[in-house]
Amino acid sequence: MEVGQDNVQFVRMHQPRGIILGGKRFFGFHSDRPRDRDKRMHVGMLLAHFGAQAIPGSGNLSAFRAPIFDQGQTGSCGGHGSAQLTYTAFGAAGMVLPFIPSPNFIYANTRIEELAGPTLALQDTGIAPTDLITALQLYGIRSMLTTPGLVNGKSPDGRQSDVWGLTDVQNLQNVAANVNDKPDMQEDEEGLQNVVAGEYQIPVGQAGAGGTDDNMASVIAITKRPVGVGLFVDSGVMQWKAGMTPIDSINMNDPEGGGHWVSADSFTTMEVNGLSQRVYEIPNSWGVEYGQNGVVLITARALAQSMSDCIAWTVRQGSSTSVPTLPPQLKKAA
Repeated sequence: MEVGQDNVQFVRMHQPRGIILGGKRFFGFHSDRPRDRDKRMHVGMLLAHFGAQAIPGSGNLSAFRAPIFDQGQTGSCGGHGSAQLTYTAFGAAGMVLPFIPSPNFIYANTRIEELAGPTLALQDTGIAPTDLITALQLYGIRSMLTTPGLVNGKSPDGRQSDVWGLTDVQNLQNVAANVNDKPDMQEDEEGLQNVVAGEYQIPVGQAGAGGTDDNMASVIAITKRPVGVGLFVDSGVMQWKAGMTPIDSINMNDPEGGGHWVSADSFTTMEVNGLSQRVYEIPNSWGVEYGQNGVVLITARALAQSMSDCIAWTVRQGSSTSVPTLPPQLKKAA
């Protein structure tokens, strides 16, 4: 079904519109289509640069995390998770960005719009990882402080974010909210920094030596890069708090669940429910009030159960600081 030049009709994943919990819409992740996934370089090509190395019992890139944001609406987990991934990847490579990437800029350039019905308006329903990589190379990143209408660097409803939510639109008069607004190329050139982004596919659902877990741990601990994870989150993940046992199982049939896109940047090895396994730290995009100062702990077993996408996230600065007129050839950064 054709829905316009900038819109793509996708098969929805689980509950694509998400749910509203405490006035916040959490979900909006679409797994890449198989033909897009197959185009990625395999993570083995990235790890080969470092030679055969034993995987250490822990890896920690938390020192390079951006502040935890609060996405506040469906779909923008793509923008928030990718802003976190990009900031962490640069910092871990010894190139600390001079600003926090704008989640709104990434989200608005990559979101998927779908027709919920033949007579209904287009609906924002999230992002797909390949679109994120393309957008970073085509449009680069910009500081969230350049987003018009922020109040002390936050969205008008007080969230640590520059993605304006539905409450902003409903509660403020005569304000042009950025929800559903695609950034204007000319207006956004100022404050941009071009990025060459690489995606290395980590096959999901492969258990045992050399599987998903081993690849994720190797990327974090050996190559010193974060990993982008698309997964299904259930009500147990939503209700998780600091001090609880790490999430070790996800109900894939939970009607309150939905697709989510996050960054995994650290892990340690510990016993959970009688099994020694890696436990990953995932900076979320539900605000610092969630979980452990905004971070959730999830075991390798739970991730393998719920993942539908997993990629090693590598970036470097592009050669230009302005928006290119034509899409550059997709490059993979080592």
